[in-house]
Amino acid sequence: MNQPDNMTLLGTLAKSRSENRLAFDWPGTIGRGLLLLVVVLSPWAFGSVYSWAQCAIALGLMAGLAVWWFEVSVDSEQRQFVPFVMFLVVAGILLGLFQMIPLPGFLGDWMLGLQKELYEKFSGEPPTSARFSLFTEGTRQQIQLLLMAAVSMFLASRFFRKPQEAIVLMSAITANGALLGLFGIVQALTSNKLFWLYEAHSPFASFINRNNAGGYLLMSHACAAGLLVCILPTRTSKTPIPLISREMPYWRQLSEYISFVLSEMTAMKWFVLFGSASVFVSVLATASRGASLALLIATLLTFFIYGFARRPRSLTILIIPFLFLCGAVAVWVGFGEALMERWEGTDLVNIDETDGRVDHWKATAPAISQMGLFGSGLGAYEQVHRLYTQLPERTIFEYAENQFLQTLVEAGVPGLLLLAAAWILAFRYAILLIFRGQSDSTVGIGTMGIFLIVSQIVASQFDFGLYIPANMILMSVLVGMMGYQAHAFTARIKSKTWLNYQFSVSFVRVLILFSFAGLSISALYLYRYSKVDVLVRRNLKAVENKAAGDWRYDQFSMKVLDQKIEELNKQVEKCASIDGVNHLGDLWIHRFRLMTFQSLQESEDYKNAIAIAANEEEKNRLLDDAWMSSNMLSVRSFIQSLGRNSFNRKAMTETKRPNIVENVPHAHHWFAYSRMKAPLQPLVHLKLGQLEGLVEFTSKSIRGASQIEKGIELAPANPDYRLIGGIFFVQSDEFEKAAPQFRKYLELEPGRLAAVMSILTGRTPLNSNPVLPKDTLESVLPQNARMLFDFAKVWCKGALSTRNQALEQTEALIASVDDGEQEKLKLKSEIYLERLDYENAITTMFQILRANPLDEPVRYRIANLLLQEGRLDEALVEAQKLFRSNSTNKSYNQLLKTVEQKIRDK
Repeated sequence: MNQPDNMTLLGTLAKSRSENRLAFDWPGTIGRGLLLLVVVLSPWAFGSVYSWAQCAIALGLMAGLAVWWFEVSVDSEQRQFVPFVMFLVVAGILLGLFQMIPLPGFLGDWMLGLQKELYEKFSGEPPTSARFSLFTEGTRQQIQLLLMAAVSMFLASRFFRKPQEAIVLMSAITANGALLGLFGIVQALTSNKLFWLYEAHSPFASFINRNNAGGYLLMSHACAAGLLVCILPTRTSKTPIPLISREMPYWRQLSEYISFVLSEMTAMKWFVLFGSASVFVSVLATASRGASLALLIATLLTFFIYGFARRPRSLTILIIPFLFLCGAVAVWVGFGEALMERWEGTDLVNIDETDGRVDHWKATAPAISQMGLFGSGLGAYEQVHRLYTQLPERTIFEYAENQFLQTLVEAGVPGLLLLAAAWILAFRYAILLIFRGQSDSTVGIGTMGIFLIVSQIVASQFDFGLYIPANMILMSVLVGMMGYQAHAFTARIKSKTWLNYQFSVSFVRVLILFSFAGLSISALYLYRYSKVDVLVRRNLKAVENKAAGDWRYDQFSMKVLDQKIEELNKQVEKCASIDGVNHLGDLWIHRFRLMTFQSLQESEDYKNAIAIAANEEEKNRLLDDAWMSSNMLSVRSFIQSLGRNSFNRKAMTETKRPNIVENVPHAHHWFAYSRMKAPLQPLVHLKLGQLEGLVEFTSKSIRGASQIEKGIELAPANPDYRLIGGIFFVQSDEFEKAAPQFRKYLELEPGRLAAVMSILTGRTPLNSNPVLPKDTLESVLPQNARMLFDFAKVWCKGALSTRNQALEQTEALIASVDDGEQEKLKLKSEIYLERLDYENAITTMFQILRANPLDEPVRYRIANLLLQEGRLDEALVEAQKLFRSNSTNKSYNQLLKTVEQKIRDK
């Protein structure tokens, strides 16, 4: 104690730890507790998909790093194991940071793909510097997630080193998975709402999406599988093991083994069995096809590898019936039927027709080659894939629901190589432990690893579970723990391999410092982001989660709206998130609409209409009509009509009104800023075009038109955007530009002809300049037989030549029709009826009946036509058939009586 090295606190602690380890490792216990809290609580916070939950995770990991810093500061250990797989995650972080760097012109020309063109065209004026990432905010969020994953892996390799500590981790995850599963089952049986409070599309337990819940539960089941191997073989008594001959009948072996196992059961073993069964049933209860398939494949492959590696004598005799029992319980509870219904809805032969993901993957595949070597940017998939969508855009894919395709699109070939290397290295850890491990705990950890890796690889083919923070953190902790066990195991067996390399404590300290600094920045950003996020969600919740264009006049008063704008503006100045900026622009647009609505209410025409309204219902209808007239397209239509009739003088005066001057510039500013930060936002471009169109009211509103065209180009298969574009251009008297937009809209939405024709004929406030039927036929209508016929029948009553031309085109499209094509035959008969060619109409309808004799409406129509043509005997035959098929139908009875009366009169 008199030597200088021991005259300091660090020296004293280091000597005491090296000579006589403390019985209670309180720094390690605190670190393990913090990490366990993170992995156990994170799924309950909606899978930690919200920024406030991710901020809490970052703070928890920072506390764990602080504990480790103190531990390495007083520990005499000179070298430590760090799982190599963590460095692959760090390489992914560096790749994301590289994607965010603006590239100068010559370097961009050499390295960038389609990004350079997209930045120049869509980011604004002047163009934002091009970079690999087309959505830098999304890339930043993915980098933060990868950073938390790397730190989780790093901490797990330190705080779960001993086999007992690894068992504690797997036990906690098994228990948490069982609780989540039981909670999800109860919730699914009693309500469709998340926590019985929140609406969600397909929730399970605390997860917004059942596929994400399935991913977490698969990892919980991996821990349960590892515990089965760790705990079940442990003997509780020293009595001899009974000899169970394999020559016995299977049922006798099973009976003997069950009796032996029951005699050896302890509370811990019952816990493991119950937890494993609960999680197994819960995975099936999610009704997730990807999770169920992953459960099946991972279970079979784990059994195969474990059996090949360990050659167990009797363990499988109990486990196989146990798994069948779990499946039976799931069916008995009622979730087997739901799962089967989901699988029956998938045509495994023509899978493109039943699963939109497959068609989506095919459409997006060209982005892999067009976005360059390093991809479009982590987190940019949601915006990129819309450029390639071909079918009508019903769903926006935030994730590809295929981890490997998404990695190729977002991170290119380097990203896919890093991902593949991480999976392979983690699988190498598991194989090493399960094949060469000597203790039950080592083999159990390897078994957990096999199930974990296989199940997640399979599930990642169909779902996006690992992009959920709670799932990513748990995966990282388990791989970090397994990685340390594999590295340490090679050292214990003195194997000369690269896996037993240890890093100096100085290097570990540097890693801790860098990790702490990165998490500090991330936590601060997430805290600020969460403040904006909470305000946006609160406003949307107040209007029942409706989009800004769907808000009503009674959602916010002007005073409340100004308060919300001021409050959000303060937070956006600190953290200009895309959602916050766009929502701020939406609030200004809503303010514009409120002022417009109030001015409409003050008009004499409106007051007179309200005064003579018959009842409250009619007054409400007038209010709704006035509110509809306050949207940007309706106001623009009114201004355009003034411009046509008064040489733009009245129109110019209208653009100087307070509702435009006080609101439109602010909304335009925020949407322009959003466009600069993330150029591939079609709705932002459309709103900018409409805002510019309110000010530049003449038919030469080039800037507004260009923004509309850009918005449509970014989402070419979105029907709503096509309709907005068509309306905008037809208001500007630019029918040549409007026609292709309406045409594409009708191709995407064939049943919306009436809506388009109401606009083109000037029957709505959106357009006061009617388009001629001939122009509509030649430029707007697609080659759709039903649509052309409806146009001729309904919308060409005053244009005989156009009507005949439409009917001729319809006939040409259905010139050759087989008996089995019922719809075309019906359309052909309607054409004959429209031309008053009853003979051919009747012949065609009989052709329909030959293919489908039970088509009563067609037979009824034939009977009426025969009656009308005086073919009474034939009409009687058809009427009698109808009567025999449905004698209670009043129309059929009346028809039969009429025909019989006509025959008697004759």
